[in-house]
Amino acid sequence: MKRPDLVVAAAVVVCLPMAPGIVHGSIDTTTALVRFLLALVVCSVGSWLLTSILTSYSNQARRAEILRQLAQTRSPAADAATGGAPAGGPPTPAAQPGSPAPS
Repeated sequence: MKRPDLVVAAAVVVCLPMAPGIVHGSIDTTTALVRFLLALVVCSVGSWLLTSILTSYSNQARRAEILRQLAQTRSPAADAATGGAPAGGPPTPAAQPGSPAPS
């Protein structure tokens, strides 16, 4: 849980509708405390679940971006090694040793 302050704030927001009942005495303070603790637990679980989902998607996006950048970085190096020909193809005549430079 990266932001426990947000979890507490969410639990308070969940319990706000109970405030007038506490003030007027229709809800016992012990009952209100138990409800608040339950709200804390529910908000903590919700926060953990949301954080897990967002972290998973973030890791997938980061991995895809790294792979894309690696593919872009390898592509010019592969072209230079093969003399500009596609991978697996024969090198261009200019890349062969002893051949004249193209005009």
